[in-house]
Amino acid sequence: MHQKRRQNKGLTWSIVLISLLMISLLTSGIFSSIRLAQAAAHATLPLPWQTRDIGHVTHAGSVSVHGGTFVVGGSGSDIWGNADQFRYVYQPMQGNGEISARVQHQIGASDWSKAAVMIRESLADNSADAMTLLTPRHGAAFQWRSGTGRNTSTITPGPMVRAPYWIRIVRSGTTLQGFISANSSHWRRLGSVSLKMAQTVYIGLAVTSHNHARLSTATFDDILLNITPPPPPMTPSPTIEVTVIITFQSLSSLAVPQSRERTQKKAWR
Repeated sequence: MHQKRRQNKGLTWSIVLISLLMISLLTSGIFSSIRLAQAAAHATLPLPWQTRDIGHVTHAGSVSVHGGTFVVGGSGSDIWGNADQFRYVYQPMQGNGEISARVQHQIGASDWSKAAVMIRESLADNSADAMTLLTPRHGAAFQWRSGTGRNTSTITPGPMVRAPYWIRIVRSGTTLQGFISANSSHWRRLGSVSLKMAQTVYIGLAVTSHNHARLSTATFDDILLNITPPPPPMTPSPTIEVTVIITFQSLSSLAVPQSRERTQKKAWR
């Protein structure tokens, strides 16, 4: 009996000591530091870069940055059809511009997992877009959606290449072009399309797993982003009004009297 009481007392004191230890940890800021460290892991994306999942994905995507290297994880059914599901790392762009990057490494959740550079009209899942992509087993391709909610189209697929490989997309006016390269010096154009998008679009890196149950991860480096903003609107020149007053005299008042005319002729002789 006494032994049971001693055991209960020992258990009670253990609970008390654990509670005191938890309070001490909370007040000392250790747990707060852990929370801050976790938050910092998601706050390493340099401005003006932003990131989010596009569409209704099963597993939330992620991004981490190490120097100039972006490691992007994304799930989702695909970037295809009339709506998309993927992870996007992007920034807004006005006017013309381009982005290129090397897909250094790609861990696919499917043979059709996609790592891409993209230009997108909006962040809606059915937005018009164009992108140059790389897959683990089906090579490279250039694809686009010509308008909101429309089906996606693909230009003739590119060669059967895989990471590491460079991909690039360029916007000039309404023309969007996709390129790939083995060395970032000599670029091969995969295709071109004319798309009427808004002046402000979203340019960046996209990853979809083509598999609801798993994430696909792509490592991007050598990322180059060039943006040419549109020229400022022209200021209209001020209008200057000039009033010209012309007074006409009668011909009779301009005539020279004959007598004076004879006098002047004589003076010149």
